[in-house]
Amino acid sequence: MMRKTGWLEALPLKGWVALALTGVFFVQFRAVISTGDFLLYWAAGKLFLQQGNPYDPDALLSITNTIQIQPYPFVNWNPPWTLILTAPFALLPFKAAQTFWYVIQVSALLWTADWFWGSRAGSKAYREIAWLSAILFLPVLHALYLGQINLLVPVGLLLFYRAVQSKRYVLAGLSVLLIAAKPHLVFLFFLFLGLWCLKKRMWTLLFTAALSLFVPLIALSIYNPGVLGDYIAAVGSRGGPFEWATPTLGTVLWMFFDSSSIFLRMAPPIVGLGIGLLIWQSRWKENFSWSECLAPILLLSVCTAAYAWPHDLVVLLPVILVMLVWFSDEMARNWWIPVGLVVAEAGAYAVMVSYGSAFYGFWFPWVLAGLYWLSLKHSAPGHQGHKGNT
Repeated sequence: MMRKTGWLEALPLKGWVALALTGVFFVQFRAVISTGDFLLYWAAGKLFLQQGNPYDPDALLSITNTIQIQPYPFVNWNPPWTLILTAPFALLPFKAAQTFWYVIQVSALLWTADWFWGSRAGSKAYREIAWLSAILFLPVLHALYLGQINLLVPVGLLLFYRAVQSKRYVLAGLSVLLIAAKPHLVFLFFLFLGLWCLKKRMWTLLFTAALSLFVPLIALSIYNPGVLGDYIAAVGSRGGPFEWATPTLGTVLWMFFDSSSIFLRMAPPIVGLGIGLLIWQSRWKENFSWSECLAPILLLSVCTAAYAWPHDLVVLLPVILVMLVWFSDEMARNWWIPVGLVVAEAGAYAVMVSYGSAFYGFWFPWVLAGLYWLSLKHSAPGHQGHKGNT
């Protein structure tokens, strides 16, 4: 009996050429209409390579204005170790660097999503769902349009999951560098990674994960000794990241109670940490499994993050993929899963556009968490066998 193949597997050569041309057209189109956040990474990389301060808003503005005039200076708030990933692109002309950055991101997303789909026992006949969801999830499209570095986080998460499942613990540890590109979004991942490694005595993974951050940081500091101090000074300045009303629960508290209180911004992640420790002690300590726990960890982390933008929800791509695996298992019964995801995404972005502010999308991750819970309750029984060391 012949196995049913997906359209990606059966696509003729001319189809691949059409996809490639479409991709090139999209790259050129977005390069014309938006320089995006990648311009800031590129400028910060240039400053770093010149041994300047990559977090100096005025110096950044002087470089970005050579490509596109900016109304006011922006600062790259990503931690210093991300420069090991972005600074090499500053060696290229901006347009070439931007296109190369885009191609790498799309390729990595498609590859890791496909890999993750197979590791979750997703049907090979419908593996194109993984490809499409990796690109058509609205926060992913948003992040691709901006050239955001946050796309490296789901790539790192998917890579970590697959590496742990196959017991390739060095690779799992190295993937932490990608995940830590936006550590505040997935702060609970690092909590449970540490607790799990200590419980299971996974010293190789823990040591490699630490090296994946400290080695780049040391190397960067040797080349540019002031980079760490510059970052700390920038984050602690009056123009730090908390001046923005991002769509988070902390901002809601901050706006309704006391706009001068940083504690209100930090209250949700503190509560999230407390909930995480309570769950670990009461439920997960003895039978922790990444296949069962990764999705709720990411949802709780994003829902209680102190700082996030709508495009930062790309970190929930593993959650979306898990839900769509359940959908593909019984499409006729679980049709409501993709419908719910599309309605939630379209609704969130429609509200933000209509009100002219990203703040009004603060409810989006909570709705995704609700959809995940419903999917788990009604669709997951056949997928509860992913236990053990993963």
